[in-house]
Amino acid sequence: MLVFRKFSFWLAILGVALTAKLVLSLRKETPKPAPMVQPAMAPYAKSVAATGIVEAAEENVKIATSKAGLIVEIPVKVSSQVKKGDLLLRLDDREVQARLKTHEAEKKSLSAQLETEKVSMADAKDQLDRIQKLKEEQAATEEEWKRKVYQLEATQSKIRKVELDIESSQRAMQQDEAELSLLSIFAPR
Repeated sequence: MLVFRKFSFWLAILGVALTAKLVLSLRKETPKPAPMVQPAMAPYAKSVAATGIVEAAEENVKIATSKAGLIVEIPVKVSSQVKKGDLLLRLDDREVQARLKTHEAEKKSLSAQLETEKVSMADAKDQLDRIQKLKEEQAATEEEWKRKVYQLEATQSKIRKVELDIESSQRAMQQDEAELSLLSIFAPR
């Protein structure tokens, strides 16, 4: 019994020591892992956010952008003469350019898919014509003929869907081009 008490005493001491060590090791701050990808950096060495007033020689004209963004170009200088249509400032258009290129690539892909579907439709028409002749000669069943009709109709539906997708992609490109034009501010007068 005495041996068991000594053993349980030392076991309790060992448990307390291990618990203390565990608590101390959990208190240590783990080092932060390095980012998987470096964060985006500003394209400029120095940047300043500011508001200001541009005054005209003859009359003041309100100029504003319809979108918030980073100004990447201001071609006019202090006291320079500006005529109607001169570029006053240009906002960062990288995002819109990327979206436009994506929609252009999507349209090219859809055009290739349309050509593939047109070939499939020609094949389906040919198969339907053959089955029609065989059906007239009573060498093909009504079921085979219906299957070819449905195949042709399905191919025609796929072509229509791809044509609508191309149209949608074209509209998205037009929207991107319109948005791109809003990122350049020109002198109104």
